[in-house]
Amino acid sequence: MSNTKKLLWAVLALLLLLPFAGYAKKKKKEKAMLTTEQRKKTIDWLNENGWWRLSDIRWTQSDDRMESYIYSLSDQGLDAIAATREMLVGQQKRVDDVLALRHDLLLRVPKGQETSTLAQHFKDVEGANKTFEHAAAVKSRSERLIRLMDAEMASRKPRKAPGGHLLSLEYSTHNGFAGSSDEMKLTRNPDGTGTLLITQKRMRIDSDLGGEEGKSYIVPDSVMLSVEKMIRRNHTYEIGSHYDSDFEIMDASSWSLSVEFEEGAFSSGGYAAWPDDKYKLSEILSLISKSAKGNSTE
Repeated sequence: MSNTKKLLWAVLALLLLLPFAGYAKKKKKEKAMLTTEQRKKTIDWLNENGWWRLSDIRWTQSDDRMESYIYSLSDQGLDAIAATREMLVGQQKRVDDVLALRHDLLLRVPKGQETSTLAQHFKDVEGANKTFEHAAAVKSRSERLIRLMDAEMASRKPRKAPGGHLLSLEYSTHNGFAGSSDEMKLTRNPDGTGTLLITQKRMRIDSDLGGEEGKSYIVPDSVMLSVEKMIRRNHTYEIGSHYDSDFEIMDASSWSLSVEFEEGAFSSGGYAAWPDDKYKLSEILSLISKSAKGNSTE
């Protein structure tokens, strides 16, 4: 047999084998993705909870909320980004199970019989279809968020500690539902001491904790220096610009922080969310508050 005929036979054999290879590959993809136990568990969960419980993390619940998070990503602290990413990965397991369930239930169902097939497993077929659509959207949003989070965490450069002395520190927390408001403002004096103004409001009860006009105190210079050292030691200057809860919370406290040094400043704040190491911030605020005892200017 000539080389030309051999080549033609080889090409012909390859062409004959390609459809079978494609068919085998397709059949491989069409295998069930969940075990019988996993399938039952996912069906039971969906019948009990419904589609709206699929995405607890609000950034994945709609495109608008996803875009809102992306817009504020550069303001988020690295600690907050890492925590949100971890929750997204955990939520994704449930989403993947739901998508795998749809694949398995409709794997070999003839066209036009999808509804009757789903009715064998779900009390609310329309809700089930809505869940499957929502799961696909949530998966897409989660994957995009995780990619952007990874890029942000990899490219974020450490901030430098502000130089010079602490000039001012302001901290406030408010809760409209409880009717409470707490504010403290520490300002450095020319002699190195500080002046601390504390204002506490309790709209629902009588209070003598400073009232609307507040009370003023003198803070020793040793405390001012200690606060400066704690801010640098705890890397408080690396705090995120804004913290927000990953979950829908209708009533919670908001807070804000503003710090100014001779050679730099930073600020932060949040609603229903704080830095992972918020105890370090509480340690600083506690030191300032304790210094006010017995040092009233009145």
